[in-house]
Amino acid sequence: MPTLVAIDPREVSVEPGAEAVCGVRVRNSGPVVDEFTAEVVGEVAEWALFEADSVRLFPGDEGTLLLHLRPPRTHRLIPGAIPFAVRVTATSVGPASAVVEEGTVRITPFHEVEAALTPRRSKARISARHRVRVTNRGNIPTSVKLSASDPDDILEVRFRRRELELAPGQMRKVRTRVWPATLTVAAGPEPHQFDVKVEAEGSPPIELSGAMVVRYVVPLWLPIVLVVVVGVAVVLIGLLRKESVQTLATDGSLAGASPSPSPSGSAGAKSGAGGAGGGGAGAAGGAAAGAGAVAAASSAATTGAGAPLTATEAACLSGTPVDAGSSYAADGTAQDSGPDHQDATVQGATYGPGATGTGSDQAFVFTGGTSAVDLGAKVGQLGTSNFCVAMVVNTTQRVQQSLIGDRTSAAAGATSWDLRLQPSGTPYVELGSMTVNGYVPVNDGKWHRLCVIRSNTLVNLYVDGRLAGTTNASPVGNVSSGGDTHLGWDGSVPYAGSIDSIVIVQG
Repeated sequence: MPTLVAIDPREVSVEPGAEAVCGVRVRNSGPVVDEFTAEVVGEVAEWALFEADSVRLFPGDEGTLLLHLRPPRTHRLIPGAIPFAVRVTATSVGPASAVVEEGTVRITPFHEVEAALTPRRSKARISARHRVRVTNRGNIPTSVKLSASDPDDILEVRFRRRELELAPGQMRKVRTRVWPATLTVAAGPEPHQFDVKVEAEGSPPIELSGAMVVRYVVPLWLPIVLVVVVGVAVVLIGLLRKESVQTLATDGSLAGASPSPSPSGSAGAKSGAGGAGGGGAGAAGGAAAGAGAVAAASSAATTGAGAPLTATEAACLSGTPVDAGSSYAADGTAQDSGPDHQDATVQGATYGPGATGTGSDQAFVFTGGTSAVDLGAKVGQLGTSNFCVAMVVNTTQRVQQSLIGDRTSAAAGATSWDLRLQPSGTPYVELGSMTVNGYVPVNDGKWHRLCVIRSNTLVNLYVDGRLAGTTNASPVGNVSSGGDTHLGWDGSVPYAGSIDSIVIVQG
């Protein structure tokens, strides 16, 4: 063998983001002067680098090549041993002379936590909403504790969860409410400060600062408006009373100036009185008819395509966060941020840009086929209750597609439900044997908000906040099949595109 190779040391330990160095000793056992080249083989080749990848040696001489191992600081490098090999080849002989020597690099654990408060400043009359976003950038699980303080004892801060368990690379958003500690807190433009501390094992505490501007419970402009309204009302009442007095005075003077009526004149007066009475009755009837028309118009505007929306339904329709049911932001995780905490499972789907277009916002991305997100068997059991299902979608496909539902075969079951797209891009809903067709296409490559609301026997389908389809089905169908609810693939029809901000609320 013309070449002797040894790695010294054979095993090194390194923390991601740091560097470890080992030497590769090469001896020329051949009879001629030769040049020896070295290369790293294995998983570590991406982040391994020789200072010089070749050495020229006389017969019997020995040289050392320094190998630098620089693993990236990422949560994907889990602690443990990673084997690698160094292949040394003599130039004069070629690949046939290659000698392979093996070594091991041991990845050590590290802690790293990031945290942010959004928004940092809020305005509210009673309570404000914030979110604390915590991300585990380390390569081992970590425990996180949240606490808050106000140096002036003006604000109260409450977290939905004070303790979190985060897997490597996992991000969680904790809902946070802030409100004045007492009713005597002064309202005005000056912000009141508060601090949030994020403590994680193995990492230094993170201090976050926020502020709340307390608005006046009664807006400053309201008293002025009330004064103006009262003043206008007083003036109108005065004008009406003056006009009434003038009318009575005019009628009295005319009566006094008239001579004693003859029978014919009396009849004429009665006829005139009758005519005036008829005119008054007509005016009263017109006023009553006008009032009825206004009331009917008001009723029609209120009811629309059914009963007025509840606060939860209106929030679900507009995309406002709902403190009920299940909610999936799809921001790099399939966790349920709603109170039901029914976390989903990603099955072949990935993450991509979200509907807002900001750097931190993400959405589920489906590539067709069987790529899906499994929401579990509990979320989609809608039964006979009222419900709201909403999401934001983006697709360009011109085929039939499945967005969400618990159907797992080509045939629709009597207790299954789903929301799909026609090849034309128009959405439609199937609740058992009942179908609601929409008439607005959404496959134009832009983001569109879809919302399905069932209120008693009425089922409405909305596109971007506007009613796109409705039906009234009685009796109310029971859609509780017991199967898992999926985004994307429903067992027979796939979906290719993005889905963001999913909300499912019952009741």
